[in-house]
Amino acid sequence: NSKFEGITENYSSLIQSIVEILPARKGYECNLEDVLKVVTRASQIKKDASNFLHCKISDDDDDDDDRIAQVKSVPKSTQVKTVPTSAQVAKTVPTSYADLVGKMETISDQARKRGSKLVGGMGFEAGNAGNDEHIRPSSKLVKFHVDQSYGGGSILCDQTTVDDIRNHSLSSTKRSKIRIIRNAMDEACNIIRRSIPSSTELLKVVFAGYDGNNDEYEAFCDGSQIVVNLFAYLPKVDENEPVSHTLVMDLVTTITHEVAHLLEPNAGHGPIWRDAHMKLIIQVMQNLK
Repeated sequence: NSKFEGITENYSSLIQSIVEILPARKGYECNLEDVLKVVTRASQIKKDASNFLHCKISDDDDDDDDRIAQVKSVPKSTQVKTVPTSAQVAKTVPTSYADLVGKMETISDQARKRGSKLVGGMGFEAGNAGNDEHIRPSSKLVKFHVDQSYGGGSILCDQTTVDDIRNHSLSSTKRSKIRIIRNAMDEACNIIRRSIPSSTELLKVVFAGYDGNNDEYEAFCDGSQIVVNLFAYLPKVDENEPVSHTLVMDLVTTITHEVAHLLEPNAGHGPIWRDAHMKLIIQVMQNLK
């Protein structure tokens, strides 16, 4: 349920910085130098990072190949600020990691029974993921099959990019970078899968997207699937270098961000979602060698 971060952008930047900077071993005590490095890196990430967008993917003519992604925003006139009641506050007690594993297993079982890979709870459109003023533009994305120069398989692309691919208009540099990012995505998913085995079924709904008109969001989740916007990652890639650890961990942070939305569909970017994301990140860090 990814709208743009708004006031929680500091949180995501800090999480990514911690993952990149601090050693992934139990019992490590960070010192002042570590703290300064984390804060400095977080500040840089915040400057460079794109925000996350809340989108909805729908099927066109019930054809999987015609699946599209389209922005679904809420007019500011309909936004209502409410003060939570004591009962509502009581419901925001953070869940344990075991609770998250239980949710993953429940969602996975439901998907298998339906014979579908669609996962996630209900109520995504009602969830408040952030203030509407932070939403950025997004294009409709169509599932399009690509050759091995892009990494093979399929990518969800905007129509202009589809035309460029068909006409062989994208440069070899962009094709190479797209392939590198997709490889990094695979590695990020493998890291999450090894660290959190119960996430295996959920990670099957992580897809590569390419919104060539918008680089202001890195990923979105619509409650059914997670789409990573490769276009937003192009500036972070050197086509002459192999997949970097920094890029992989950046994608680990992005994907777990969206998985947390699948697990807590009504939590927006509030404390329950932040707690879920933090627990996923901690689990990954504890299992990194």
